[in-house]
Amino acid sequence: MKKLLLVLAGVMLAMVAEAYTCVSFKSGDPSILLKKVGITYEIDWDHARVTNHDNLSWQQYLKKRGADFVRDWPKDRKQAEKYFTVRFNNKSDYMQIVDGGKGEYKMILRPKTIDVGNGGSSFNPWASAKAGGVVINGTIDFLDTRTGKVVCVLNIVEAKGAGAPSETVRLGLTLNEIAGDICDFIDDEVEDGRIQATAVVGAGAVSSSVKEPVEAVEKPVTTAKSRKNSKQRQAEVPAVEVVEEEVVETASESGVNLGGRKLVVTETRKYPASFTLRVGSEQVKMILVRGGHMNMGYDGSGSRKMHSEPVHEVAVTSFYISERPLSAGVVIGIVGDKNTDGKGNELAQVREFDDAERAVAAIAQRAGKKYRLPTEAEWEYAACSDVQNQIFHIAGTDYVCYEWCSDWLDDYSDRNGVVTDPTGPRDGEQHVVRSFNCDRGKFDRSSDVDEDDAYVGLVRLVIKAKDFK
Repeated sequence: MKKLLLVLAGVMLAMVAEAYTCVSFKSGDPSILLKKVGITYEIDWDHARVTNHDNLSWQQYLKKRGADFVRDWPKDRKQAEKYFTVRFNNKSDYMQIVDGGKGEYKMILRPKTIDVGNGGSSFNPWASAKAGGVVINGTIDFLDTRTGKVVCVLNIVEAKGAGAPSETVRLGLTLNEIAGDICDFIDDEVEDGRIQATAVVGAGAVSSSVKEPVEAVEKPVTTAKSRKNSKQRQAEVPAVEVVEEEVVETASESGVNLGGRKLVVTETRKYPASFTLRVGSEQVKMILVRGGHMNMGYDGSGSRKMHSEPVHEVAVTSFYISERPLSAGVVIGIVGDKNTDGKGNELAQVREFDDAERAVAAIAQRAGKKYRLPTEAEWEYAACSDVQNQIFHIAGTDYVCYEWCSDWLDDYSDRNGVVTDPTGPRDGEQHVVRSFNCDRGKFDRSSDVDEDDAYVGLVRLVIKAKDFK
């Protein structure tokens, strides 16, 4: 009897493992996945970070591996990607990858993070640590090649391949799992009508082979039920709605002459001074920050360590920023508590940028508006604006609290000219966190983190004023 129970337990564990899927819906029109058409595909390796190797970019990682590996990568890449194409075409009842042909759609896999060679990442708990496995996180874009628009985006969450002695095979086995899970997602979720269309959120840059720019697909936003990660349960995205707003006229200054001043307001359009956004059971007040010009950066004591030189002029268009960062209850309800500290109405302290970005993207998806994390320029501009004390209640205290920005961290450019709404470098090793640092001045760029980049950031919502209406 005991042996029978053990066998049944083993079967149940196998069924749970089989039920795990690394693919879930992000945004767009899922019905295109049901078309019986030929598609092309691409894997954008170059923008991935290898997290267990000093967070190196994929190209840096290849160089670290040595000349032989770099030389063999074109051949190894083709071998690894073959696992994906074969598995996808064998499982798909709809789209079929046409190698070298021109399809109605193009599928672009965009790995954001890759963990290479971690033995614990294998599905097989008895796999050799020496053999290792691979874990990939990222997104999948489906482009309509006729219009150049991204029409559907899927998430890849902890895609795992079984351990194997060859790194190429380990990558291939992980791609094999992703291909199968895309097809399972289509069969189990899309075909059954469980996923509804939404506006496209978080689409990547258009492929070099598609000439027209990517635009959002404008569709009514309805509830989307994403498949849950079996290792980290996620609650459904809370309902989001605007419950009130107050309309006022904005002031302006004529001309732009910053001189020695930090900031000059120049925006003249009329916008509501604030509005309240209901996210689930929580009300988030959004405060208007009127646009203008700013001397961004800091060149005083400790500025080199904080990468805050040179001081340079930027223009920022009007935007709304949340009066306080999101609560733990809201963030954990969306992304789970794996990388988030706090509970209930306490501020969510998020250890991974991807989770901060994912929480905001889910709110944007549900609201049908372009809510996002602040850029570094927006954060500093708000901190220096006339509403700073209303937004940053900790100003003037001894408390230093980091907040996530969307930019990659890098030294500021020394080129001349005013840039409007800068978004930072295209890629990097870590994202910017900003804080009030009372020892060095509350408008400093605070990026002096520890060697392991183990910092925690709060999460604010931002939306451009022009996108609110």
